[in-house]
Amino acid sequence: MNIMSEHSPLSTFATARTIGLISDAHGNLEFLIDGSQKLTSLGAGVLVQLGDFGLVWDGLDHERRQQARLDDAL
Repeated sequence: MNIMSEHSPLSTFATARTIGLISDAHGNLEFLIDGSQKLTSLGAGVLVQLGDFGLVWDGLDHERRQQARLDDAL
């Protein structure tokens, strides 16, 4: 059984030439957005978040807005 279908995240990860690592954001949305954009501009085809992501997801309105901003940036 092949777990890496054509459109799976594992397929993208396996074929990426450059992987960007982001760590310990501690809920700092600007750090995540800026870091993601910088790594992408340097050629990272895949971004991996390590350590303390720090954004709380209780479904509150401000959390949904943060998630939307991060999704738009990515």
